[in-house]
Amino acid sequence: MKRIGTRAKILSLVVAFFFLCTAVFGYDYLTGAATWVVHPNNEDLYTNGELRSSGRVETRDGTRLYTLSAEGSSYAEDLVLRRSTLHAVGDLDGNINTGVVKNYKAELIGYSLLNGTLNPSGEGNTITLTLDADTCIAAYNALGNLRGTVGIYNYETGEILCMISKPSFNPLAIPEDLTTNPYYDGVYINRLIGGVYAPGSIFKLIVTQAAIENIPDLADRTFLCEGGTEIDGEWVQCAGNHGEVDFAGALAHSCNAAFAQLSLELGGSLLGRYAAQAGVGETFEVQGVRTARGSFDVSEADDVDLAWAGIGQYNDLVCPIQQLIYMGAIANGGQAVTPYY
Repeated sequence: MKRIGTRAKILSLVVAFFFLCTAVFGYDYLTGAATWVVHPNNEDLYTNGELRSSGRVETRDGTRLYTLSAEGSSYAEDLVLRRSTLHAVGDLDGNINTGVVKNYKAELIGYSLLNGTLNPSGEGNTITLTLDADTCIAAYNALGNLRGTVGIYNYETGEILCMISKPSFNPLAIPEDLTTNPYYDGVYINRLIGGVYAPGSIFKLIVTQAAIENIPDLADRTFLCEGGTEIDGEWVQCAGNHGEVDFAGALAHSCNAAFAQLSLELGGSLLGRYAAQAGVGETFEVQGVRTARGSFDVSEADDVDLAWAGIGQYNDLVCPIQQLIYMGAIANGGQAVTPYY
C-alpha cells in the first residue's frame, strides 16, 4: 500500500507539473504569439528576409501611406507626404521605434489568435492613423532645412493630427550618406516623442501656475522692464521694453524681466516641484513607446541661473510631446489627455 501511495503522489506531482507547464505555455502564447508570428524566420510570411503579405496604412481621410503586398512594400505616392509621415509609418528595416509598420506588424497582416495568419478574407488589415495628410505636408515644408519637430493634437480626444520629425528621408531611396552626413544624426529618432529641447518661453506657463498658486497679491503686482532687468550685476535681456506691467501684461508680452523676478521670488525648489507636476522629468508611453525624459535642475544655480531657468533656458529640457500635453491640459480645463496616432 505504501508503494501505491508513493506512486500516486509522484503521479500527482507529474500531473501538476504538466498543468503548470501548460499554463505557462498558454500565457506565453497569448502574450507573445503576435510577436512570434512576424519573426523573420517565419518562412510563410518572409521571402529572403522581406515580409510578403498584405496590409495597408492610411491617414484619417483615407490617403494611402503604406501598402504591403506579395510584391513587397510601397509608400505614399507624394514624396513630401512619404517623408513627413516616415516616423509614424516607419522604415523597412524597423529602425524607427515609433513606426506602426514595426510595432503593429501582426495587426497589419491580419493576424488573430483564432485564425493565425490565415485571415478568412485573405487580406490584411487597414491601419488608419489619426494624421491629416495636408497638415503633415504643410508642417514638413514649413520646417525647411531645420532639424526639429512639429506636433499638433486634439487636446480633447488625444488624436495626433501632425507628427513631423526632421531630418527625414525617402524610405524607398535611402540616402547613401545617411550614416556619414552630420545632418542625418538622430534621423531614426521621432523627435516629438524621443527628443528633448530647451523649452524657452513656453516654460513661463509653469512659472505662471506656481505664481498664481503661491503669491496671493499677484494680480496687484507690477514689474519694471527696461529691455530686461539686472540681477546680481548681470543683465537678463528681454525681447522688448515693456516698461511697468502688471502680471497679465507680463504674461501677454512674455516679459523676461518680470518672469526672472518671479522665479527668484518663488525659488528653485518650488519651481522644481511645479515642473515635476507638469511632467517635465517624467517618461510615459505613447502607442507603447516610452517618451524622452526632460529635466529641471537648479541644484547648482545662482540667482542669475535661476532667473534664466524660469524663462525656460539655463539647462532646462523638455520632451515636446510632454509640453504638448501640458498645454492641452490648460486648454481642456485641467484635464490631460494622452496623445495617440
